[in-house]
Amino acid sequence: MVTTELMKESTSVWIMQHLQDAITGAEAFIKSHATTTLQSKLLETYLSELRPQADNGGGFIPSVHLPFLVYAGVTGDDKQAVPLAVALFLLDLGIDLLDNIADNELPPQWQEYNSSVLQLAATEFAFCLPHLALTKLDASPTCLLTMHQMIVKGLLKACAGQEQDLELQGSSNPSIEDIQASVRGKSGERWGMFAALGAQFAGASLETVEAYADMGRSLGMTLQFTSDCADIFSTAHSRDLANGTRTLPIGLHLQQLTGTERADFLDLLAQAKVDQKAQEEVRASLLRAGGLRRSALFIEYFRQQTQKSLQKANPLEPAMSRFKQIISDVCVLSLEVKK
Repeated sequence: MVTTELMKESTSVWIMQHLQDAITGAEAFIKSHATTTLQSKLLETYLSELRPQADNGGGFIPSVHLPFLVYAGVTGDDKQAVPLAVALFLLDLGIDLLDNIADNELPPQWQEYNSSVLQLAATEFAFCLPHLALTKLDASPTCLLTMHQMIVKGLLKACAGQEQDLELQGSSNPSIEDIQASVRGKSGERWGMFAALGAQFAGASLETVEAYADMGRSLGMTLQFTSDCADIFSTAHSRDLANGTRTLPIGLHLQQLTGTERADFLDLLAQAKVDQKAQEEVRASLLRAGGLRRSALFIEYFRQQTQKSLQKANPLEPAMSRFKQIISDVCVLSLEVKK
């Protein structure tokens, strides 16, 4: 019987090795198919951030690890999933860039590039290169056509989620339903697509494909809500507050405020876009009102939904144990709260 510690160590090694496989495959694909030197340079910029992760145990990257895990869960082996992981790895690069451009949150390594050039390059990575990479899969024409359709539908849903997120910026009355729909679109549907594509490529039944899609969707939402909490409660400077983004803790707090208290908190949120002291006051207000605890309950609900969908998908071992370990590791709201 494999102990929890051994499985945790085994999963960590597995994550590192498969990230390295995806990086190597993406480099080879771009070298063969890039039409501009800029495409190669952009990939190298992206990989420069990921290589240390691959060398030092890394972290879970859904576009890479979900295809591998799901394929192994259906077939018992993940070796044939490398080309799919490469395709989705490139797709994710494009989506991340477009998301960061829309949110004005470009990491430092991208600052040397003109934003217009970045937007065009991100479009190439998101909407061109992945479809070309899919043609390298050993799959029937019918399967490939279905996978192309799944990507297009998934991207439409992800775009809808991002659009809703942008519409909610600065809103004085963001509903929890709207915030949840935004997160479901921009993160949940994206992760659900990654998982469903792995199952489709592996030849799973429609019911199993849908179960993996549900699992990926719930996992993506769990992680996005966790990330949103970390941004407000664990970072000295909140990018979400600076952008006026209405994330779960803000929505839950506004939901219980009325009258003068509500107006004062909305004024504080407006100040927090440009004032660090106001950000600290927002954080303190949320903590006093139990915002972190209520957010944690929300996150726990989606973590449980992830586990239920995983049980329905019923992956083969060792994929099942690895899935459980990853859910245990990443779906936990464990924050060092800033005072």
